Amino acid sequence: MFRAFLPFSIGIAISLFVRVPFQWTAVLFLSLALVFLVLHKLPIAFEVRWVHGLAVQTCLLNMGLFWGTVRAPGADQADMGKQRTFKVHLIEQYRSGGELLRFRAVTIAGIDGDRPVADRRKLLVLLSLEDGEPGPQAGDMLWVTGTLRSVERSPDPGGFDRGSWLRSKGIHAELYVRPEDRFYVGHSGLLARYAQAVQGRLVARLKRTAMDEDQRGIVQAVVLGAREDLSGDDRDAFARSGTMHVLAVSGMHVGLVYLLLDVLLRVLGSGPVQRWIRAGAMAVALVTYALITGSSPSVMRATLMCLFFVLAGAWGRQSSSLNSVFGAGFLLLAIDPLMIRQLSFQLSFMAVLGIVLFYRVFRDLWSAPNKVLRYLWEIASVSMAAQLGTLAVSLYHFGSFPTYFLPANLLVVSCMFLVLCGGILLLFVSGLPMLADPLATLLNWSVQLMTTAAGFLGSLPFAYPAVRIDALGAIVVLLCIASAGYLIITRARWSLNLFIATLCMVFISWGVRARRTATTEDLIVLDERDALVACYRQGHRAWVIADTVVGEDAPYLERKLDRMARALGVSGMEFVAPPGDRDPTRELGGAGVLGSGTLITHGLRVRFGGTRSSVGIGSTGTPSILLIRSVNDTLLAQASPWSHAVLSPEMDGLDRWRVRQCCERNTIPCHDVRRDGAFQLTRSHDR
Repeated sequence: MFRAFLPFSIGIAISLFVRVPFQWTAVLFLSLALVFLVLHKLPIAFEVRWVHGLAVQTCLLNMGLFWGTVRAPGADQADMGKQRTFKVHLIEQYRSGGELLRFRAVTIAGIDGDRPVADRRKLLVLLSLEDGEPGPQAGDMLWVTGTLRSVERSPDPGGFDRGSWLRSKGIHAELYVRPEDRFYVGHSGLLARYAQAVQGRLVARLKRTAMDEDQRGIVQAVVLGAREDLSGDDRDAFARSGTMHVLAVSGMHVGLVYLLLDVLLRVLGSGPVQRWIRAGAMAVALVTYALITGSSPSVMRATLMCLFFVLAGAWGRQSSSLNSVFGAGFLLLAIDPLMIRQLSFQLSFMAVLGIVLFYRVFRDLWSAPNKVLRYLWEIASVSMAAQLGTLAVSLYHFGSFPTYFLPANLLVVSCMFLVLCGGILLLFVSGLPMLADPLATLLNWSVQLMTTAAGFLGSLPFAYPAVRIDALGAIVVLLCIASAGYLIITRARWSLNLFIATLCMVFISWGVRARRTATTEDLIVLDERDALVACYRQGHRAWVIADTVVGEDAPYLERKLDRMARALGVSGMEFVAPPGDRDPTRELGGAGVLGSGTLITHGLRVRFGGTRSSVGIGSTGTPSILLIRSVNDTLLAQASPWSHAVLSPEMDGLDRWRVRQCCERNTIPCHDVRRDGAFQLTRSHDR
């Protein structure tokens, strides 16, 4: 399956970055398929037998290009900002808060004039609710009216890129719908709705047990994939210790459920009929569990792999783990090619691939003298193999490496297995207080032990050091790991040379990135809702300019700034207040001066405008940023000399509209943080 998966996935990846017209891909695919059929019928000499393989690989690559183009159409920017009416099918509900529901939806039809027309696109539908209204559910079909808005939004450095996440699901626009602008017309997708209802009932059953609230939130996440009740501190502790994967139902959870079912159903016997009965029961249980827990890419990949093992066992045959991995990946990408952009798919696929390729290598390094040490070493081998497989993807997306992942996985994963088994058992006995209460107490202790271990290891020195690489660096790291694995497996001399070459390239890329970080400066205005939080970075130092106090009063902002520091390569931060017009100037460690309402550095000039009528003008040839916090007529009249205007999110909507209109008249680039997301300007300089 590797020979089929690789060209097919490469073709899909090309379709995501190179917009090829649909007609060209269709013609090319049909032409290559015809060439392959002709070659298949013609006699081929043994010396050129590779022609058949090349034809198949080329056809599969173009198949991926064709399928990715069909399933991943680009955004229709012409509709943005216009009011449209659609008939939509609500597919999946995302996490919602307050009186707003968020759904991934597919349009079935649209309105053109007075008549419905075919209109097929993916949208993020935001439904406003009235007081006490339960609201629509996944599977409902509605007529809705609203204004289309682009999902393009600049993320904070190191923060969650909402626009990229939505685009990975094929969503390029969102539609806000008021209660009076929607009309219910029917329902479709009873299976998904039933699965969601079952998850809700199981969560409610857990809430009626004697478990503590914090521990119950972790059990809900581990067993059912419901992460709404997880605290931010718990998420950070597990992330810093390298065990965040235990809080999301993933391939590991599905694998443990598969092993648990395999043990429980062995009582049925091993005859041919019993094997098929056991296979049918396991298949139904695994698919049901996947649906209840949300059907994420990692869950579906693991479920398909387990189904391959189940079918092989029913036929009495031995299945190949490597073929199962690539077979599951091929099927998932054939169903949804956009899945290749989703981080959960990339991490789960690379983790399992790492386990399949490197687990036995690590396991055979040491022969444990007893069962306990052998069990611990097997867990350690699985953890090291999975970490090695996901290393390139993790460094690229998160910019950090969990130093103590090995002891963390030994402790946390062992506890997680107890929590998973205990949580499933608690769901069955929750109506029997004599059994449920003692089991809930044991689960509280197990979860407390797991969170304590994750928190302790995550708080150790150098627990989560920043290791930043770009896309090219990630590819180099991936090639280095692949060459190392091939060297271990085959002992080929050329793979040793490739490993040494790619290892040198890794160190060179890190050196180039470190040099680039030391010789650049950034001005960043973070995507905060109601407060100004700006940051000036030069080299490895940064100054945060904010009214908000960071610490116990703003833990969310503190975590955001920590992620930003990791992404930018900052080793130290200093907090300062926004400068007023009468404030004295102060030195920023030789990087610049701040005061009198202005930040002046080597490469730019930033004016915190809006406090007085006079704003000043930047020097010629230097980028002059007018960071507007409040507005008056004199400020608008003097805005024209500035090279860029940035609107603070603390401004109200009318003032932001006035400034945008003024900037448009004066042809000044204007960035509205509330509307467009974070603002970042990067300048290079020589030391």
